[in-house]
Amino acid sequence: MLTGSTILIAAWAVGGNAVAYEFVARKLVAAGARVVVLGNEPMRVRAGQAGAEFLPYERAPHETAAPPGRDAPGSWQNAGVSDTARALSEQLLFGPAHLFLADVSAAIEKFRPHLVIADHVLLGALLAAERAGIPHVVCVTTVYPLPTGAPNRAGDIGSGPYRILYQRMLDKGLGRFNQIRQDHGLTPTSTVSGQYGRADRCMVLSYRCFDPAASSVPDRVVYVGAPVELPRWPLVDTAARDANLVIGLSTLADPSGSAQLDRLLAAVGGLAARVFVLGEVDAATRTIPPNVTLTGFVQPSDLFARATGVVTQGGHGTVLRALAHGVPILGIPSMIDQYENVRRAVSLGAAIEARWDAPADELRDRLRNLLTDDAYRVHARRVAEALRREHDENAIVDLAVEVLDRRSASS
Repeated sequence: MLTGSTILIAAWAVGGNAVAYEFVARKLVAAGARVVVLGNEPMRVRAGQAGAEFLPYERAPHETAAPPGRDAPGSWQNAGVSDTARALSEQLLFGPAHLFLADVSAAIEKFRPHLVIADHVLLGALLAAERAGIPHVVCVTTVYPLPTGAPNRAGDIGSGPYRILYQRMLDKGLGRFNQIRQDHGLTPTSTVSGQYGRADRCMVLSYRCFDPAASSVPDRVVYVGAPVELPRWPLVDTAARDANLVIGLSTLADPSGSAQLDRLLAAVGGLAARVFVLGEVDAATRTIPPNVTLTGFVQPSDLFARATGVVTQGGHGTVLRALAHGVPILGIPSMIDQYENVRRAVSLGAAIEARWDAPADELRDRLRNLLTDDAYRVHARRVAEALRREHDENAIVDLAVEVLDRRSASS
């Protein structure tokens, strides 16, 4: 379907969205495209695994961005709303936008792609594609990031806390953004978010049934599903499973919220359940209860298939992977879109939310409720059914073909 096409993906990966870009690249490669991933270092291995070529940024940031005073990978977690907003604005959206523009422009010159796919926070990459006149697609690896302000049928408001914060960040950067546009021969724009409207499509790696904004997004926004392997159907009813709790706080190394993990370990020690903790955990400095197994980095789906509950900070991939298995969630959000993801799962009746600094006894009570109240299990299974109905294996390739065909017909 895409044989003979070259597609350039401008990615900036941290944690779970590296999986998302591997997912996109793999789909396009399988359809016959030559795929070049321009990215930071976490994307190197992922690109190779997808069968794509990798090109590192030369001018733009190579490593994971961090809030002021925090330079460890993944240290946005628990950094606070204001620090997180400043980091995203200064280290990705606006600060290095001219550098991303330069790197993507150089890649366009070198590879002559037929299509550019760029992360929604890489405004410079979108400017490069616009300036070159190349068909391009905005890629969102979580729920749609802009406020819509419209309630969906379940009464949820599409403009949640992350969406409102993100819009404010864009608005504050309008002057800087227009200066970059003018410096590169592009006319000023009235809003930064209007840049997304200049793209041929906005591709959201989520599901309409999960994202409360889906009923009121612009027409050019297309939901193509998340990088989640759906389990075999029918699901084994979680009521028939032994009590197995999976804790997955981060896809990065031992998360900065180590105190949160300590509180969780103290909480689960009193539960009648086997507990599996994903990720890199320093057992030498912690008391590990006898019912807890430290798994390291393994495929979460292998554990979710026999889980009765999942604890997560609310990463988009982890939330959807748990729900796809019909497993209810205890969500402990601490940054950016995690609040959106957890509160959507709560509104669907499939999750309980806890504060990121909740004490151990409060966490224990919420976990007992999650594991013993059948309502959470029933609602999680309903979400799993909805995800399965909406899932389309060909959605990403179909979108790429449609954009290329439409541009070809109009030229």
